[in-house]
Amino acid sequence: MAAAFGDIKTLKCSFCNESSARLYACKQCSLVSYCGQECQKKDWKRGHKETCGRVAPLIQVQVVTPLKCGFCKATNKRLYACKQCSLVSYCGKECQKNDWKRGHRERCGSEVHHTQLHIHDATSGEAAVADRISLLDEKSYVCMQTFTAGTADERHACIKKVAKDSKAARKSTSGMNDVTRRWAAVFATSRLVILCMANNEFVPARKHVGEFFRLWNLFEVLECSQEQRNIWEVDCHLICMQKNQCVLDAMMLDTENLDTRMRVWALPPGQDKTAQTYALIANVEASQAMYKTLGKDFVHLNFAGRVFMIFTCLYLLVDLGTDTTDGIILAKSFALLDRQMVLCYDMLQNTHIIYDRHAEDEANFRRMVELSSA
Repeated sequence: MAAAFGDIKTLKCSFCNESSARLYACKQCSLVSYCGQECQKKDWKRGHKETCGRVAPLIQVQVVTPLKCGFCKATNKRLYACKQCSLVSYCGKECQKNDWKRGHRERCGSEVHHTQLHIHDATSGEAAVADRISLLDEKSYVCMQTFTAGTADERHACIKKVAKDSKAARKSTSGMNDVTRRWAAVFATSRLVILCMANNEFVPARKHVGEFFRLWNLFEVLECSQEQRNIWEVDCHLICMQKNQCVLDAMMLDTENLDTRMRVWALPPGQDKTAQTYALIANVEASQAMYKTLGKDFVHLNFAGRVFMIFTCLYLLVDLGTDTTDGIILAKSFALLDRQMVLCYDMLQNTHIIYDRHAEDEANFRRMVELSSA
């Protein structure tokens, strides 16, 4: 472990209070440690069983929703990312083939998400494009330009090395509750998230984000001085990972919505189509809310794709019509229509953002306004 993380402290058994350099952590909560099984059993009877696994973290972090299969929506522990776009994951080959036939092949590898990806990184400045990746070894740095300019094999080797360091850091905490070891594991995992994002490996990055917050909770219940927090830039790393999680969640939700839109459009009029249309638009609005939390530095992120989804919502709402026998709620439809049109107008007013379809989208929006007012 790098010297920057400090020396290992002498710990004390949670039952007999004897000092030791080698203690064994409770496997369920990892918050208390013991000399051995005898002390663990006695502490369990003394009252630890009442609190084990119930200790709340000292700081509230975002809830990390599990990844789900792009076809059957199952939240299995083991999912496999689409190798071409790395924006959807599947239980296995059967779900991948079914989703490919259902419409993912129309979207996979398209240019909608291929815009500049901003990454929050505490080591490269607040809310900036990451230009340097700090590895676990304090003497080792990777320049982002060098990393992105490398071959696929070189980038993969770099990510593999950081993943190995991250795994070693996590493993070293299994028998100890030392705050410096815990922070080393958190820090190493944050490095892995950023490298995966820089290499457009979004599904693996999203998995590592979940691991980051799991380790963060374990770190936060330990005693950490304000001086240590300042040196390690602890709170800044948390904010950065929360924003990176928003970026990844928004991109993946966008992909899910884009894959869903044609299936919903093809449904025959009826209550099922109405329900699925409202559900799709709710997902789109959730994605829009995520982008809003990212601030002005992320206004370019997937801009064309977001405008495209606004038009999808508008066309679907117009296509639904006003037949209440199909389950349409007029007040809801008009409220959704108004919100999407206002957002579309605001986005198209960003005249400093230029993309291939900008003029065409403005013309389509004017026609949509005329159609809605007719």
